[in-house]
Amino acid sequence: MREVTEQGECCALVDAGNAFDPLSAAANGVNLKRLLWVKCAAPHPKLTPVDKALNAADMIISAGGFGVVVLDLGDIGPHLARKIPLASWYRFRRAVESTSTALVVLEQQPFAKSCASLVITLQTSSSEWAPTLCQPQNPKLLTGSNFAAVVTRSRMATSQRKPPGQATTAFRVATSWAG
Repeated sequence: MREVTEQGECCALVDAGNAFDPLSAAANGVNLKRLLWVKCAAPHPKLTPVDKALNAADMIISAGGFGVVVLDLGDIGPHLARKIPLASWYRFRRAVESTSTALVVLEQQPFAKSCASLVITLQTSSSEWAPTLCQPQNPKLLTGSNFAAVVTRSRMATSQRKPPGQATTAFRVATSWAG
């Protein structure tokens, strides 16, 4: 989202679990003025957060105008995400195929299956912690994490592409309170 908003494009984040922290996003360079944040976890008499997230993502993709649409199902239990019909994933794939929009789905486990053009697994390499109030008995605060993004499956056809498992990128994510 940082790179897309830096280029002047707009992003949409469909947040099924209300896990998004705008302060951390801003600390990591996301331009919040170019971000549409849809929160889906508020109670509804008939719709689950997953239903609301799928409906919102469908409307946003259909409307167009976004460089990236992120569907965050990371805080949704696998038992709920597993119930998403394969037809929904195919519909999303067909909707973005002929556009310049990238649909990114964040999940605990890969549920989009054969509909995904690219599957990336994040692996934590280290975490950074800081003491609180200079007292050793106080809990420590997480100030950042270092990750490696590993391509585990790709349909992208390029002559320079590495085989799955060999294409790796390292990056760091800082918390908003890290300073």
